[in-house]
Amino acid sequence: SVHVGPELAGVPVHVHSYADGRAMRVDLDVGGRARSYCFLYAPGCNRDRRRQTFFHEISRIFPGPSRDLVVAGDFNCIDCMDRDKTGGRQQGVTGGTREWTGIRRSLGIHDEWRRRNPDAKVMSWVRNGQTTSTRIDRVEMSERAAAETTDVEYVTLTWHRRAPSVDH
Repeated sequence: SVHVGPELAGVPVHVHSYADGRAMRVDLDVGGRARSYCFLYAPGCNRDRRRQTFFHEISRIFPGPSRDLVVAGDFNCIDCMDRDKTGGRQQGVTGGTREWTGIRRSLGIHDEWRRRNPDAKVMSWVRNGQTTSTRIDRVEMSERAAAETTDVEYVTLTWHRRAPSVDH
C-alpha cells in the first residue's frame, strides 16, 4: 500500500486514483523538476482478459513527456520467459504483456533493474509448495529518472502468516 499526504517534506503532492484503486499517480515538483510516480497492481487473474482490460484502462493515467516518470508495482505479467520465469508451463506471452509493452514504448520508459542486470535472474513471486517463480514486480522509469537513481534491487521479505501463497 502507498500512503501519501497533501505534502511530502513540504512539497505539495497531487494524488490521482484509477481503476478502482488498482492504479495511482502521484505528481510533485521538486527543485524545479516535475515528476510523476505511478503505482500499479494489475489483476492476478486473467479470466475474461481482466489484465488486458486493466492496462487499456490505465493507459490514460500517465503524464505527458514533460514530466519524469517512475512506474512501480505488481504488473502480474512476465516480460521475458527465459529470464523472468522458472518452472511451470512455458507459454509464449502472459496476458497483459503485449498491452504493457505498448504502453512502455509509447512512454519511453524501461525496466531499470533489467537494464542494469541484463542476464540476471531474480524472482519476485514464488508459488508455495511448487517450483514456479516469476518476476512480475518491477520498477520502470524514464531516462531522466533513471539518471538520478543510484540502485534498483529486489529484497526478499519473509511473511509469517498462513496464506496459500506469498506475493512479494
